Amino acid sequence: MDDKLKNLLRNCLKAMKDYDGDITELQKDFDDAVKRSAEHSKNLEFEVQYSATPFTDEELQNILGEDYKI
Repeated sequence: MDDKLKNLLRNCLKAMKDYDGDITELQKDFDDAVKRSAEHSKNLEFEVQYSATPFTDEELQNILGEDYKI
């Protein structure tokens, strides 16, 4: 995983941690946005660059470093 993806992951996890609202509402908004995007791009094909395999706690800790404790 390159540094840009690591930084993106760090920022996403920090934003989720700092989010004051209801996380289920945030997930609903995300799902709605994905559906809208899929409707607009039905003709486009893309290749998945990374599998949807979840990280283990140890893998996340290695990516995030010691500054971010899980």
